[in-house]
Amino acid sequence: MKQGLEVALIGTLGRMPSFKRVGEQATACLSFTAAVDTGAEQPEWVASTCWADVAENLEDCLKPGDSVYCEGKARIDRWKPEDGPERAMLKVSARVCQPMGKIGRRASSPSGSNERRRRPQAKPSGPSRSTVDSRGYDRGEPFR
Repeated sequence: MKQGLEVALIGTLGRMPSFKRVGEQATACLSFTAAVDTGAEQPEWVASTCWADVAENLEDCLKPGDSVYCEGKARIDRWKPEDGPERAMLKVSARVCQPMGKIGRRASSPSGSNERRRRPQAKPSGPSRSTVDSRGYDRGEPFR
């Protein structure tokens, strides 16, 4: 069993994700940063990268402000800018990445909005005089 730092997090996208293809096999790669609320005054920013099918599935449906659940391997990236103190950022190579709050909505639509599909209403069958009122309650005979 490989050892390493595994994380699961929920965050809010800060800017548009970046999609590209990398390597000789042109593997799909989707990168984004997400703000994770840790209860502190400021959120923690986490850089996440999704690969292959996960990246392709999310390419058109994530936008700034969306909540996302990510799960995968993490590492801490440290660097020292020329004009300041050492900095660090958590980076996640996500094997699972799911948009949150989009149940029942299409991942993407031609207009770019996430709208629910409307089902055509069924035509009433039976006698032309209905006993169902406008709220859907049957005003017919009482239970016996």
